[in-house]
Amino acid sequence: MKITLSSKERLVVEFLQEAKVSTKHKMGLALNLSPITVIRALKKYGYYSSYNYNASYYTLHDIPKFNEYDLWSYNDIHFSKYPNINETIIAIINQSQQGYTTTELSQLLGVETKNLLSRLRKQDRLTKFYMGHQAVYSSIDSNRHQAQKQSREQHRIYQLAQSQQRHWESGIFPEGIDVTTIMHVLIGMIRKPNVSAASLSIIVPKGANYGYDIISAVGLGSFIEGRKLADIQQQLASQIPHCNIPYRSLYDPQQKFLYYFAELHRASMPLIRDYLHSLGKICWLIDGTVEPGSDVFFGVKECRQDILLDCYKIATENEPDIVKCLLDVGANFGRPFEIIHDLSHAITNACKTAYFDIIQRVCHFHCTKDVGSDLYDPTS
Repeated sequence: MKITLSSKERLVVEFLQEAKVSTKHKMGLALNLSPITVIRALKKYGYYSSYNYNASYYTLHDIPKFNEYDLWSYNDIHFSKYPNINETIIAIINQSQQGYTTTELSQLLGVETKNLLSRLRKQDRLTKFYMGHQAVYSSIDSNRHQAQKQSREQHRIYQLAQSQQRHWESGIFPEGIDVTTIMHVLIGMIRKPNVSAASLSIIVPKGANYGYDIISAVGLGSFIEGRKLADIQQQLASQIPHCNIPYRSLYDPQQKFLYYFAELHRASMPLIRDYLHSLGKICWLIDGTVEPGSDVFFGVKECRQDILLDCYKIATENEPDIVKCLLDVGANFGRPFEIIHDLSHAITNACKTAYFDIIQRVCHFHCTKDVGSDLYDPTS
């Protein structure tokens, strides 16, 4: 379609073809034209307005070379193919594979998006899910939302695997030994603490003073049997020839035992997730410690398989923190089919917030304890 411009309107187009971007005010002053004439020329020719600087900058429709996100920038002035910043955000998030966190979207757009995302969420134009402690904004279309969430979870697993690989390369674990090998060794040492140390001589941590047999024996004695380091030291001396380790030196392998198992557990998340998924319906048992004057340790266990999935230290047993814990475990190990817990209002509400569609059941012990208290407590 041929565009017919007046001589004054042609001046506006020629000015922008040279300048690339400008404001209505600057163009009016430079060309001695009224704002109405400038806007009329832009509408006839076709234009884009910036999504930052309060949409005060303009460019002609055939100047931008938009990237894969339909964005184009001229210095610190940003444009998109969409009418405004809100429509730009919605389009980018809807088209994304994994949704966006506030930080990711702000970096992409070159503007702060926290308040904009919050407002769009309140307007039900976007939704969000949590990945660990991070909010990820996603499409309101339920199918697209689930696809983005699943893709984000898979990406997180990949990042964990990459992080694990860096641990190997940094020398934290011995060269040539993979995660599965060390896991089997440590588990084997727990199940058979009398296994020969000679059979494990090839897997001593690089630069370490003690092998995995010592680390495992100390961990078993400390955390499974609840024994003191002095007792463990005497047992090691009696079972392993020439093993004369001062008991105060056993604190280091004791801590290494916890560290290695924590790392192995994190590295095994995809395996555990796949295993639980193959079993079908997942049932969580959740609870927190109750010790006056101390933090709460909140744990999530797959009760049918008796696997402790994760544990968190939180200030109090409160709904917001519990929601974050539940979402984090779900992202790592998969959503539960049902959750068993006590009669805590905070836990009940947190389950509804995190997974509104799952079945909640009350723990038999806590239920009977509560009923018994009502029946037999003389003060009730």
